[in-house]
Amino acid sequence: MKYDLSNTEREIMEVLWARGVDHAGMAPKEIIKIFSERGRNWKRQTLNTYFARLEEKGLIRRECGIVEACCSKREYESLYCHEILEQNYGGKLSAFLCAFSGMEGISEEEAAELLKMIQRRVRT
Repeated sequence: MKYDLSNTEREIMEVLWARGVDHAGMAPKEIIKIFSERGRNWKRQTLNTYFARLEEKGLIRRECGIVEACCSKREYESLYCHEILEQNYGGKLSAFLCAFSGMEGISEEEAAELLKMIQRRVRT
């Protein structure tokens, strides 16, 4: 899965997302410093390996020594969810919801909330 992230890739993206997509990005040395403060003493090459993977997934770009997120966290979550739907449920939200709710079903409150969401989407 293209958008599936390892724990470390997710941590790196969280740092970039905290900076903001519209921000100018970060120098790798800033990211190394943040992770060093978290107890991880990475070499630049280690970080570059993770950057290469994230770049391959289309989640970051590197230019002139600056790394920046290509999408917001919310946009990423949407891409990831769509990928899961396509690969596992034939792109059908209804199939996902049936699998998600399992044998227990959903509460009336959850059903009402879903119905409101569907109605808003149908109108737009």
